[in-house]
Amino acid sequence: MEQEENVRDLNNKYPGIEVTASGIPLPLRTMENLPAGIVFRDGNRVTFNKMVEAIIGYQRSEITTVDDWFTILHGENAGVMYRMYEQDRAANFPTSRLVTLIAKDGQMRWVEVAACQDQEGEIWLLIDRTQRAQVENALRESESRYRRLAQENAQLLREVNHRVGNNLALLLGLVQQMQATAAPEIRDMLQDWYGRLQSMAETYRLLGGTQWKALDLADLAEKVIDGVLFVSCMRYQIQYHVISPDEPVHVAPKQAFKLALIFNELTTNSLKYAFRGCDEGHLTVKIRVENGWGGIEFADDGPGWPADVLQGLRQDVGLGLVRGIIEHEMQGEVILYNDNGAVIECRFALRNDDEI
Repeated sequence: MEQEENVRDLNNKYPGIEVTASGIPLPLRTMENLPAGIVFRDGNRVTFNKMVEAIIGYQRSEITTVDDWFTILHGENAGVMYRMYEQDRAANFPTSRLVTLIAKDGQMRWVEVAACQDQEGEIWLLIDRTQRAQVENALRESESRYRRLAQENAQLLREVNHRVGNNLALLLGLVQQMQATAAPEIRDMLQDWYGRLQSMAETYRLLGGTQWKALDLADLAEKVIDGVLFVSCMRYQIQYHVISPDEPVHVAPKQAFKLALIFNELTTNSLKYAFRGCDEGHLTVKIRVENGWGGIEFADDGPGWPADVLQGLRQDVGLGLVRGIIEHEMQGEVILYNDNGAVIECRFALRNDDEI
């Protein structure tokens, strides 16, 4: 009975426009099956098409007034949303809005609403954006979670770097103290160990500054050689030159530690044997890369390798360490020869990942 009265009222309001028994004016009946939701407001009454029913889960008979719409679909936010709606309405709906509606099943639906009005009423266009909003929310949550984890990992890495750096500094201090009281034959051995620890400490410092990303091999070579020369009594007499390709050669953290030891051993070896008793000396380091293989050519301008070393009949601890790292740990090769001084070439497979 009430529905029939509503139909009569609408027909009286819009003479010449037939209204169906469902309460939808016939001009809107063509919108019934559109893939977008259509709400028609006349005074305080509202009616909508099938797509709106699908979005909110309510039938037309369950929401018939503007009050019903806001009270049922916005819940405790009804007052706020209604005031926002009235502001937009007073401004003739200048833009669309993304709002949330509480569907009949209790689920939240994200809906984009655009509206227009004239003297005969209002039409609201509703587009369900729930799936897109859920994806965007999931992406935002994932990004936020990733940022939190990255911050936590960065903080943990800083703490680990700090502790390890302190431990290495402590070891270096202990070795220096032992050197001060050690017998001469022990002092040289301690000096070698000091250089190795120092090269590791410098590498650790460089890696900490890059968040443990791959290091520039030329930069690593310069820092290690600087460190060896700094504690040497010949630091002002020895000059060195590092030559690298225009495109920097990067090495992964695990390889960086090994190559730092190699630069330390080769520099120490030159100080011991090439420049002993000399007023000056020069080191040249050439860095190469070809087809995924890295190369280091380390040369001094001293007297050169002894014949028995070139023939493989003798090697000291430092040279043995270099061979062990390059040939066994890095699957590379070592070549020794003389060319206006001692020259050693090391070739190895590059690892440009973040392996630690």
